[in-house]
Amino acid sequence: MKPRPRARRRSATPLRSPTLPVPAVSLRGITRRFGPVLANDDVSLDLAPGEIHALVGENGAGKTTLMRVLYGMIAPDAGVIEVEGRPARIQRPADAMRLGLGMVHQHFMLVDPLTVAENVTLGREPRLALGGFDRARAEGELRALAERYRLPVEPGARVASLPVGAQQRVEILKALHRGARVLILDEPTAVLTPQEVDELFVMLRRLCQQGVTIVLITHKLAEVKALAHRVTVMRAGRVVGGGTIDSLTIERIAELMVGRPVATALTRAERAPGAPALRSSGSRASRATGSTSWSSASPACVPQLAAMCGSAACGHVPTRGPTSRPASRTFRATGSSAGSCPR
Repeated sequence: MKPRPRARRRSATPLRSPTLPVPAVSLRGITRRFGPVLANDDVSLDLAPGEIHALVGENGAGKTTLMRVLYGMIAPDAGVIEVEGRPARIQRPADAMRLGLGMVHQHFMLVDPLTVAENVTLGREPRLALGGFDRARAEGELRALAERYRLPVEPGARVASLPVGAQQRVEILKALHRGARVLILDEPTAVLTPQEVDELFVMLRRLCQQGVTIVLITHKLAEVKALAHRVTVMRAGRVVGGGTIDSLTIERIAELMVGRPVATALTRAERAPGAPALRSSGSRASRATGSTSWSSASPACVPQLAAMCGSAACGHVPTRGPTSRPASRTFRATGSSAGSCPR
């Protein structure tokens, strides 16, 4: 009697082509509930080594929850995480750091009274022979790290005295100091000025060239097109699309995010100014920059006046400023008196 052939055991994970690199991180079937809310619903995602990967979606789509699962801040209800092809058990951020994962949160996790070097080495402080903090060594290590990644910082500066863009560099250096090869950035441009955004993009491209994998959590599509290599779109806790950035237009990404076509370019009809909607008479004030006055505004111009507040153009409405006091003023709205103010 011939022995029966043994059945082949099916692999739990799909085989990958030997010509393709092993992903830096793989997420398979990640599910996470918060009571009745399904924040992540069977989410799978691969992060390639040395790429900038944009994770986009509306607020509440599940982007940050997914990355917090990866970073060990939240335990998944189901799913598997692999780091460089090996199954990983990540129960807390310390586990993620040991595996080369780092995360820069939207609200920075820095200690303001401490210096840059003290923040970067916090928890891993170099020690003197008698156990004290070796400040010189800490600052030397930080200078070498900043030079390697071309992220300029002043090691001895107090974090509280730094602008937001510099504080963000400190957060990135703190992750790199702990050996991060995968860097997660949660809404990194939300609190930056346009100049700081440009500087951040230059830094991220340099990190990518040095082999760091970057995950960009955002909903700013112009920034995604300018920076990312690949994009994954989430909606209502699920992955609904994605691909290489060259294969997707901003309009298509926006449609995937909300589930319907979206007009990304707004057109406004031309409007001719009509009769004055608000008129001021006798309003005059003198400042260090000179005298200004405001006479009237038509309906089409009122929004423009509102837009100019906060700039030097606010001199057109001197009675609103805290440093000026009008001699007298009378306001009229659509032809009727709206009030007056004596000197």
